[in-house]
Amino acid sequence: MPNHLSPNGFGAALAALALCLISAAPAQAAECRATADVNASVKSMADNTAMEGHISIHIRGQPTEAGKSQFDSWDQFKGTFTTWKGYPGPKGPTPAKCGTRPAESDCVPVSAIYPGGWPGTLPTTCQTVNAATKLCTQSQPFPAGQPIYLSFRYSKNSKGKWIMNTAYPSLNSNCS
Repeated sequence: MPNHLSPNGFGAALAALALCLISAAPAQAAECRATADVNASVKSMADNTAMEGHISIHIRGQPTEAGKSQFDSWDQFKGTFTTWKGYPGPKGPTPAKCGTRPAESDCVPVSAIYPGGWPGTLPTTCQTVNAATKLCTQSQPFPAGQPIYLSFRYSKNSKGKWIMNTAYPSLNSNCS
């Protein structure tokens, strides 16, 4: 009868256990801004909506809610994300990593990626919405010269893919 506690048997058991633990470890989390699915979810507003995102609520001219901040256009949003995606540092936040948590976010000071200030038309905050169309009928531009922050929020959709769930400009340093 073999001795299951012999050094050779014990070593083999430890090796098997270590192999199980290593293979069960989650893969290294990647920067959300660099993942293929996040980038697929921002190719267009239609792609974002189809992948269960709702960036459109933060794009001027799209159905929204009162109190929502809005980019001037999809192209303006896309430009800010593309600039953030290519930003190497050294100043600014450390990019969020998509891993085991259900959601992540980046809150980026515009001054970190646009040292010369906001590019183009300033974002606005919708104040009044038409009840029938859900379109903003009255908005307030962000004050010129005030610091602006960009919120990029990533989450898993119902298929388990990381997407850009929403993105918006903010006047709050915590992107709230």
